[in-house]
Amino acid sequence: MAAKLGAGDLYYRVACQKKQAATDEFGNPVPGGGAWATQFSVRAAYTHRRGGEGVLAARLENRQLRLILAGIVLLAFLVIGLVTLWYRGETIGARADAVQARVELTEAVAALVPADLKRVLDP
Repeated sequence: MAAKLGAGDLYYRVACQKKQAATDEFGNPVPGGGAWATQFSVRAAYTHRRGGEGVLAARLENRQLRLILAGIVLLAFLVIGLVTLWYRGETIGARADAVQARVELTEAVAALVPADLKRVLDP
């Protein structure tokens, strides 16, 4: 069985980001067309996923599926490259490229994070 992670293992800083709203030249909204903006950041630790056909296929495409274990009470699952958040849990599941690990959030998911939680997470 794997060793339990403690507070000393949370030495990575993970920025949770979402796409800003954007419009085209006619003023119509373009979903996901804006720049990335950081919503909040947390201390976290990475652990690699083991086994399974999907995990092995992702590694062949130079993508690694990892669990991001965060020190806050958020739980997220990987759903077709998007992260969906729940509030009672201990892990954030995220798709992370081998070179750049970035948690992808949609506007709908970012709207789930309450303002008081954002205030606690921002230093």
